[in-house]
Amino acid sequence: MTATSAPRWTTRGRHSRPDPDWPTGEDWEDRAERIGVAATPLLEDLLDEFPESIVAMVCTGAGFNLCAVGLTEEAVGRFAALSSSLHAVSSASVGALPGEKEAEPLDVVSVQAGRTLLLSITFEHPDFGELVLAAAVAEVTLGELLLKCRMTSTKLARELAKI
Repeated sequence: MTATSAPRWTTRGRHSRPDPDWPTGEDWEDRAERIGVAATPLLEDLLDEFPESIVAMVCTGAGFNLCAVGLTEEAVGRFAALSSSLHAVSSASVGALPGEKEAEPLDVVSVQAGRTLLLSITFEHPDFGELVLAAAVAEVTLGELLLKCRMTSTKLARELAKI
């Protein structure tokens, strides 16, 4: 449990929908659930690093939840959609900059509101494509959160690729 007294909710795959491009013969929802189960301990470890953690989530680039820790059931779908949208809008903004047409793909977005910091990092899954790790914490520096999120996204990419 974090220093904040709120309960820690964990949701896996329940707010996911099948991807229309998913290969036939495979059950997207079952696989999303297995990915969520594998991601849960890594997200919990990430939040345990910070005394005032709020939420950590892995969602698809299309905004479908795979695993969320710290959100109620009602908030999961909205946070997943907003996390992927924030990343898409930020990527489009970078792409609109002069001379940035050939830039590397956007991989990190940070937002700060008062004492709360939200960070999202993308990583690739061989079948699900671009996934987004989003984490929100309070009272930490951007450098601290970035380091821990990079380490977690590397572990997630390695572990989830096996599924």
